Amino acid sequence: MLKKSFAMLLAVVLSIGSLAGCTSSDPAGGSEAGNSTQSTGGTAAAGSTETGGGTETANGAETDAQGTALTGEIEFSINRSEEEIAELFQPIADRFMAENPGTTVTIVKHETDAQIARTQLNAGEHPDVSITPRDIPPSELSRYYLPLGSVEELSQTYMYAGLMSQDGQSYALPNGVTHLGMVYNKQVINEHLGGQVPQTLDEWYAAAETLKAAGITPLWTNAGSQWPMSNWDSLAIEMSEDPGYRNSLMTVEEPWTEGTPLYQMATIFETFVKNDWVEEDTVMDQWESSKSMLAEGKIGFMVLGSWAVPQMQDVAESMGLNPDDIGFAPIPYKNDVSSDNPLNVLVIEDMLYAINKDTESPELARAFLEYFLSSEAPALLGLSSPIIGGAKSEYVQDLASMDYVVEMQEDLPDDTMKEFCNELQLDVFIGGTYLIDHVLEPVKNGGENTLNELNELWSSNLGNLQ
Repeated sequence: MLKKSFAMLLAVVLSIGSLAGCTSSDPAGGSEAGNSTQSTGGTAAAGSTETGGGTETANGAETDAQGTALTGEIEFSINRSEEEIAELFQPIADRFMAENPGTTVTIVKHETDAQIARTQLNAGEHPDVSITPRDIPPSELSRYYLPLGSVEELSQTYMYAGLMSQDGQSYALPNGVTHLGMVYNKQVINEHLGGQVPQTLDEWYAAAETLKAAGITPLWTNAGSQWPMSNWDSLAIEMSEDPGYRNSLMTVEEPWTEGTPLYQMATIFETFVKNDWVEEDTVMDQWESSKSMLAEGKIGFMVLGSWAVPQMQDVAESMGLNPDDIGFAPIPYKNDVSSDNPLNVLVIEDMLYAINKDTESPELARAFLEYFLSSEAPALLGLSSPIIGGAKSEYVQDLASMDYVVEMQEDLPDDTMKEFCNELQLDVFIGGTYLIDHVLEPVKNGGENTLNELNELWSSNLGNLQ
């Protein structure tokens, strides 16, 4: 499936390449990507002849702002298997090295164990360019990473360039953007739901009842893996129809009261739990096995980003099943859906990349990060380009034909909001595992949700900020 995926994405790759080589003065065109970061000495997108204040040498090697050809060695981490790294991503680094003699770029597997990753981070032993944890307080970013440039300038080129910032400086860039929705098995829909993916909340509930009766788990939460729970908070942003909803909570005494987006989202989640429409074991990490179960038609839906589609397709093909049976659709979070009352689909960042402050090759690290982001890498990851105006993932292109769907991009989260949640040790909009403690576990055990406790925690500490 890896080679097949590469062939399928070739058209998308060529589209991204054309953006990188464009000579338009529009930052979204790609050739000006380096110009917005001149002060940091970064290079422009792949294919460009301008490099953030630098030039191109006679042999084609890129140079930094001081006119010195790039040299050095770096490691670049990615959350993919060794096989995928060797087949799909190291070749990108090899191409970069061929274009920049004297450089060594090695793609390494990202450490997914949170405790080990945190230990490496604190010890300064993480790769030169790596995926950054989301829970680092803004005030501590400079302790671990190098600034990439001003948020204002980088935001002219990259989506969500200010998500991890300190004092107006950006410390991380997204490897791509993904769309929030539902991953599902088309054969399950055809066999049990008449071929119709639910478009309203009532239809989603009815579909869940039908699938449960057929012995299929209607909604697989993957709560045991914890990180998938963050998608539910993103759903609350969709439901709010307010790009600044997250930031607005700093003026709300009780965010989880009836009628609020966070409460409505939690109610939908609770309904699935209360009716036993979720997996029986919500404690064990079953992420890898859930991919197989979805491919086999044992699961109805998963609330995930569109990035998950190619992973599910790879698993389906490895099992001798049809990868095209894996589909993606908007989350039907309300009723009366129409072109006049559309469903929002949130476009969100995927992983965020930052540069180790102790790297011995900062210019090379910056140059390759920008090269990677403007290459075919986002498409190979199942993502849309993080470059404004860049190519969209093939897995979300069907959304454009749905007149009841509108794409939505969130405003940058305020630092105060992030610091506040960090102080409360409440991972709202960060990890979403609070839903396990306050909704899933109490309801699954026959009790009621404890959202009132969240309101008390929030309101009792909110006054300390004012």
